[in-house]
Amino acid sequence: MELHAAHSYLLSAFLSPYTNHRTDRYGGTPENRRRIVTEIIAGIRGACGAYPICVRMNADDFVEGGITPESAVETAKILEAAGADALNVSCGVYESAPDMIEPNYYEEGWRKELGRRIRANVSIPVISVNTIKYPQTAERLLEEGCCDFAGVARGQMADPEWVNKAKAGREDLIRKCMGCMECNKSVVLDGCLSCAANPVTGRGTMYGEEFLIRNGNGRTAAVLGGGPAGM
Repeated sequence: MELHAAHSYLLSAFLSPYTNHRTDRYGGTPENRRRIVTEIIAGIRGACGAYPICVRMNADDFVEGGITPESAVETAKILEAAGADALNVSCGVYESAPDMIEPNYYEEGWRKELGRRIRANVSIPVISVNTIKYPQTAERLLEEGCCDFAGVARGQMADPEWVNKAKAGREDLIRKCMGCMECNKSVVLDGCLSCAANPVTGRGTMYGEEFLIRNGNGRTAAVLGGGPAGM
């Protein structure tokens, strides 16, 4: 179970002083702003027992009056004490959207200090996303102590075999995410995920090797042209 408490979503809006202007027991003080998340953790724990709970949290909102790295460390400690088994560290809100879903001009690993700071202050595993495109980047972040798990999302939409190819030492075969934002744009515009690097993404029930019709009876075919149709 992962509670999404980052990126301006509901629980993030409670945690951040930028958006939480409540005056009841769920607003005002840092303790009150965190209350809803700790109560949800307690509720899950009470209903499910020893069930793994991860909380995705912002380490920086990148807006004035929002969550800062310093306040995020205190939140991380509270979440650990409340029973979270792992933390998934991210950053950014809609008002700082490029920091939340990075376009291609952001460098790999630019967020690494956010994850490192959280990890240094808790004893539970920390997952950190860092616009990772290359396996060696993920390995370096692990070696540098920036995280316990390297989070790769868009990279696996571009190539679902990303991890298997990395494990096999065949990084040369990985179809890498370009950071072109097609995935984000497609969801925002029509609600249907697509990827400029992988035409099957979001259409796995329609396209793929298992859906190819093979009725050539072993005949030889010539492919003419090197454009999209020929390729």
